[in-house]
Amino acid sequence: MSCSKTVFVFYLLITASTASNILRLPKYNKAKFILKHNNKAHATSPYKTEPVRNLYKCLDKCTYDTQCKSVNFDERNPNSTQCQYVAQDRNDLDSYVDAPGIRHYDTGRTTLTKWVMTSYTSFCVVPETYSCDVTSANQKLMITSSTTHCEAEYAYFDYDIEYGILYHHCSGREIGYTGDYITFVPQSKANKLTNFYWAWVRDWKSFLTKSTHCIRVDSISNGFHLMKKDNEECETTSAYFKFTFPSLPAPSKVWTTVFESTSTSADFWSITSASSYPNSYTHSGYMDDFTIIASYKDYAAIRMQTYFVAPKTGYYTFNVACNEQCILYHGETESTKQLIVQQTTYGHWVNYAEWLKYPAEQQSAGIYMEEGRDYYMEGLYRETGGKSLMNVAFRAPGFDVFRIVSYRYLKKY
Repeated sequence: MSCSKTVFVFYLLITASTASNILRLPKYNKAKFILKHNNKAHATSPYKTEPVRNLYKCLDKCTYDTQCKSVNFDERNPNSTQCQYVAQDRNDLDSYVDAPGIRHYDTGRTTLTKWVMTSYTSFCVVPETYSCDVTSANQKLMITSSTTHCEAEYAYFDYDIEYGILYHHCSGREIGYTGDYITFVPQSKANKLTNFYWAWVRDWKSFLTKSTHCIRVDSISNGFHLMKKDNEECETTSAYFKFTFPSLPAPSKVWTTVFESTSTSADFWSITSASSYPNSYTHSGYMDDFTIIASYKDYAAIRMQTYFVAPKTGYYTFNVACNEQCILYHGETESTKQLIVQQTTYGHWVNYAEWLKYPAEQQSAGIYMEEGRDYYMEGLYRETGGKSLMNVAFRAPGFDVFRIVSYRYLKKY
């Protein structure tokens, strides 16, 4: 049984490292532990067990032990409570065994990370004031290669992959943009499940995008600010645009292949008849989500392959919103895939989340799926000019609004 949050914060003198959501710094550490289960223990055997005075001491010692990611707190004997230290948590293995009298604590789904340049990992992102104190809502972010600054608490961020929200860890402020700069912003309504357009998204190029914008620095040098770039400026694969969150899993759910310089014909199917398709692609990589939202080169084609995990049993309909042409396949397996949506009429472009502008082209028939089963899904998109966009949503039993086909519902292809 999942329970409400119980939070403990500790400050201890230890060496610098990061494990799970436990922040370990040169002068202190900090963690927020959550009661994950009552009467259950993690399926991974503890590497150490010892008596402790109380729960606080158990969690205290876990934050101090760099191998520890979670604990089983055993209070079956009130005269001798035991702390079991576990080297894994829900991010490694989300599996538990019945254990009456034991409570399991961890620090939740991992979000804590530094924010660094992908090709220049000595450069990290920090507030321009080098501080956890955020006095201005539009305070800018910049890069630095200073070890002192990159190991400070203000160099850590929380990126929620599932919802697409990015926070500065110690100030708790959300990250967005003001004008042309990446800044601290008031709380937004970004949510990959219902409002994907304003979410932070990791794409196949190692870019971090938000709406139709990507970010970059103008020079790989200390003190240069993170800038918002628009549309065609994002078409490059330059290292100046590439950022990563080193403590988080790399994008791994949607396999993406890109075919540049396809035919300029209005006929969408000229893509699949080309000799380069499907094996001779120009670029490839994984994305977190089944969505294309940042601009790419005119007349490029992008193929996405993944597995959709049905959250409920019943009949589903899928809708696409593409600028300009796309198709969607679905099947129990890749070999049994069927074309279910075909928005390929030249000139029939739609805006983000405009699901029903051309309903005959944008919406599938009902498809029966069973809860927990994964189903093959493939999208093929072509950019013909201007903004790039392909997003997919579904409606199903228990969902009264369109839900974006995003990270939560996907399994690695």
